[in-house]
Amino acid sequence: MIIFLQQPFDLKKLQTLKNSHIITFDYESHKILSKCNIEHTQSEEFLNEDDFVSIEKTCNKWTEWFNQENIKQEITVNGINLGSLFRWEFHFYLIPIIKKIFEIKKISEQVNEFECSCSAFLENIAKRFFKYTELFDDLKNNDTLLFDSIKWNLTNNLEISVKKENFEKVKKISEKVLVNFSKLNQKKDHNKKSILFIEFDPVKYENLFSKISNSNINPIFFNKRRPYFWDIRSFRIINQTGGEIILDKEIHNVHAEREAIYQKILAVDEYYFEKHFSLNKNSFWNIIKDEFLKILEKKIGEGIKLIKDGNELFKNKNIDEIIVWSENGFSEQVIIELGKKNKIPINLIQHGIIVDKNDNRNNIFNKLSGIIPTNSNKYLVWNKSTQNYMISLGFSVENIIQVGNPNFDIISENKKYLESNYVLLTTTGPRKSQHAGYNSKLLDNYEYELSTICKKIKEQKKKLVVRPHPFSQEFKIDDVVEESYPDAIIDRKTEINSLIKNSEVVITYGVSTIFFEAQVLKKPVFFISAKHDMFGIPEYIKKNPESIIRFNEIEYCISRIYEDKKFKNSIINTNSTIMSDEFFNLGQSTTNFLKIYE
Repeated sequence: MIIFLQQPFDLKKLQTLKNSHIITFDYESHKILSKCNIEHTQSEEFLNEDDFVSIEKTCNKWTEWFNQENIKQEITVNGINLGSLFRWEFHFYLIPIIKKIFEIKKISEQVNEFECSCSAFLENIAKRFFKYTELFDDLKNNDTLLFDSIKWNLTNNLEISVKKENFEKVKKISEKVLVNFSKLNQKKDHNKKSILFIEFDPVKYENLFSKISNSNINPIFFNKRRPYFWDIRSFRIINQTGGEIILDKEIHNVHAEREAIYQKILAVDEYYFEKHFSLNKNSFWNIIKDEFLKILEKKIGEGIKLIKDGNELFKNKNIDEIIVWSENGFSEQVIIELGKKNKIPINLIQHGIIVDKNDNRNNIFNKLSGIIPTNSNKYLVWNKSTQNYMISLGFSVENIIQVGNPNFDIISENKKYLESNYVLLTTTGPRKSQHAGYNSKLLDNYEYELSTICKKIKEQKKKLVVRPHPFSQEFKIDDVVEESYPDAIIDRKTEINSLIKNSEVVITYGVSTIFFEAQVLKKPVFFISAKHDMFGIPEYIKKNPESIIRFNEIEYCISRIYEDKKFKNSIINTNSTIMSDEFFNLGQSTTNFLKIYE
């Protein structure tokens, strides 16, 4: 008997079975069986690199269901295609499903079996490829869409998950109360230029917002997905801008409009959905149909309300320019489209490190991620490599603004700090926006390399502070770190600049902006490439080969930093030279930004 497993499943039942070929389809199942010494095969064993590329292509195609002509007209409101608004979230939902489809298809081609026993969801897929299937157990997992729950870090090690609906209620009440005790939403100087900032994190852009009140800019903040302020610091930053925040209002009842559009979609001939959600003429529409319709109904309502909120915004506010940090968010897409309709210039500001490899696969992912401009008029870039990448894609050099990274300025302004004696390890694990986030073999490798790094630092008798990537869907590393180095501190809350300042050396495992933040702070920093970085290493990291090391070289590099001052200073000086040459307006990005918009 061949058994297909994914969490949750009945372990006791499994342990009673003998002579079964077990295949796990998720990392959790693989880990459980490994701990129980139950022999099994990981589903990725049946795939090759071409299959992974095909998974990406299929996912990109399936997320474009809203562009079919007979559907497009039914789901468009005020010129905005409601289906496109949640394409990125739908992408997250589809990736693991499509991966499992490919895996089961390849298994059916490679094993000499006609029947299989499956966990609940897997049976629906297996029926397409195996003559006989049976349900292993009826345990089911309730998946949620990417932004349907919000994770809050209450302390360094305490995280809670809050439903989006509850989060929005708290957000509305807190913002209405706090705005009464602020400088916000008061009478403004109409001679100032009004710039609309969409979904900005005030802490991340603290230096910019702390100086904007003394400029000729009146900032207007529009945050629907994230709170304007969530603690004293974020409130202080927003408050000192003296700008405006757009509060949520309960004036739009969209039930009737949502229901009308939803019924129109239900009336579409299912043939179109069956054809679209197919692979090699084999339709998988029925597998995702129920969940898809639930998502659709909910997102239609959210989209209509947001369009109404956006129209009201542009009706009541004289906005000169719009700045977004991503083009794929729900709010960003709506405001971009309405801004274009109102002939308001749209600017995209680079907010993170970009893999600037000009190949079709990477380019498609970058566009889907919303990190490069497809709808914006101008692109505010950090560095030369990003500028060159955009030019290679055909983006006009006249529309590229060399602003630099305002976040680096505040780092540069605080040069005085005390030397400490810990190693700072920052990690960026396999991303769930890619199949790597569901690849058990890559996750195994990630755990192994991370464990090795921690053990090597422990052997060096150095203190260790670990900073995981803040993305809420990031793979949890706590158990790996604690097992490898029990005394290590896992810190998710402390401001990253403070952690860098008080470290002796910084290690970045996986692509991260922290690699550059450490350089600005004159810290020796090493970059360890990870196998799950699917699109490779950004060109501006490659410019610094001395700082690129393998995971098993960590012991040697750390010991040299602590014991060889000449080596340490050489790393720091080389980093500084490369940073000065690569990044625009280093230490002066905020000043440059304000001059541009004044």
